[in-house]
Amino acid sequence: MAKKKPKAPPKQVFAGPVRTEKRRGPGRNDPLYEAVARMAAEGIRRPDARPMFRTDVDPRHLWEAYLALWDDRQHYDCSACRGFVVKYGGLVRISAAGDVDSVVWDPSFMPDSMAPKVLPIRDLVQAAKIAGVFYSPQRVWGQPETNGWRHLHGHPAAGSTWDDPRLTAGQAMAEKREEHAMVMRTLDEVPRQAAEEVVRVLRSGALDQSERALPVAEWLVDLHDRRYNPARVWQAVATAPAGWAHVRNTVAGTLIEDVRAGLPFAEIKRRWDEKMHPLKYQRPTAAPSAGAIESAERLVEKLGVAKSFERRFARLDELPPGAILWRPRPPEGVSAAGPGGVFGHLRRDAGQVQRVVLPAQKITWAKFRRDVLPGAREIRYPLRGRAGFFGLATAVHADAPPLFQWGNPFSWYFYHGGSAPGDWGLAGTHARVSAVFLGPHQWGDDPERHAHQGRHAFFALEGAQDRRMELSGSACLFPACLSAEYHGIRAVVEAHSRATKVRGWEAGTANGIDFDGRGQALEIEVDGDLWRLEKWE
Repeated sequence: MAKKKPKAPPKQVFAGPVRTEKRRGPGRNDPLYEAVARMAAEGIRRPDARPMFRTDVDPRHLWEAYLALWDDRQHYDCSACRGFVVKYGGLVRISAAGDVDSVVWDPSFMPDSMAPKVLPIRDLVQAAKIAGVFYSPQRVWGQPETNGWRHLHGHPAAGSTWDDPRLTAGQAMAEKREEHAMVMRTLDEVPRQAAEEVVRVLRSGALDQSERALPVAEWLVDLHDRRYNPARVWQAVATAPAGWAHVRNTVAGTLIEDVRAGLPFAEIKRRWDEKMHPLKYQRPTAAPSAGAIESAERLVEKLGVAKSFERRFARLDELPPGAILWRPRPPEGVSAAGPGGVFGHLRRDAGQVQRVVLPAQKITWAKFRRDVLPGAREIRYPLRGRAGFFGLATAVHADAPPLFQWGNPFSWYFYHGGSAPGDWGLAGTHARVSAVFLGPHQWGDDPERHAHQGRHAFFALEGAQDRRMELSGSACLFPACLSAEYHGIRAVVEAHSRATKVRGWEAGTANGIDFDGRGQALEIEVDGDLWRLEKWE
């Protein structure tokens, strides 16, 4: 009778690291695992303003490269760690030069003796192609622990997680993929020579408000340089301001078509002026539909910005520290009663020389700010007819989130064609300047960040108040100034702006006259001398 074969022991399945009393989780008392875990955590936690990107590295090859680190492969064949490696192990960042750096596999976070072990994984990831931008709302990447076992994980640095309420992370990544495809088509269809010619035309200063289109055109030229390094194109798409990837649909795109069509400059300028008319540029004309209004209501509720749409005139004392460049100061040694007592003004020094009145001296804003403004005691603006008077508005509610691209609640407005001094309650021959400051979009450490909005030097005038706003005004919320999240509801915002108005005209103390260096010169009297500002720099 044949003997029965003994039963084979059951095959051991490694759903995770072996759990023993001496070792709880992979790498307990294993210096290499501890070093790898620290490296992954530090790479993810590292503060870095650069966006992250997914690569097309094969997940199977990535996991095999990870297991090759260990002699005891089965012990480290963990489903939780595998999920981390597959989902996050292929992420990279891109340097300004276009170099690709692994997020997780950075040997600089490991001891020198162990660093060479992760080089094959790093090289595998960095040699892969960029597949898209990566966003994640997760505050913890990976599973730190399951049933007492520790696993690879990390906490992304502050600001690295996706928290935009308009779109999910997946929707945002899909949007960037579409924008990348759109940019690549544009590069194929628009020759570099055409883009360079558009930049030349815009830089000439012959087109009004050319600064609104110049950054996009320069970006397109730069993309032609970047396209031979695919990683740099992805980097440009990921970091571009909202709407730039749709360059063919911008005013820069229409100018490109006009240049490529060989139109004479007179026709190019006519078409440009028609598109850039202040009352037409990015200003929806049709009333919003009921569906658009409902969609806008949902977005405003989601973002919590309902308070932000209530606007009022701003006061000078509300401007943030550092925003004001100049305030008037009394002459040294002069009391409120004047020099030499109450009647000192009646005395006349026999040796006193009458001041010579000079003609207006031409100067740039940059030189005026550097050489004239610091020593100025009194500045006055001669009232001589229609000019570029401005109004400065802010949010009614102090806790209202900002609506504008520049991140503060202040905004400005003009009347097309200028306005008369009387429209602002100004009379006489001069108005006293109470402060000098740059436009709200120029405040902060990077005044050129929003250069497409133009440059503005504002001279606040005592008594300048827009009394017309009380009778017929608007909220002055212009689509070209709003943050990107409101682009989809700009028609509703425009309708809201026309139906409401900036409140409290009688309390505004920050209105006045503007100089932008693009059009009409501005004459300013400083301590009796007349200066004529003609250019910005």
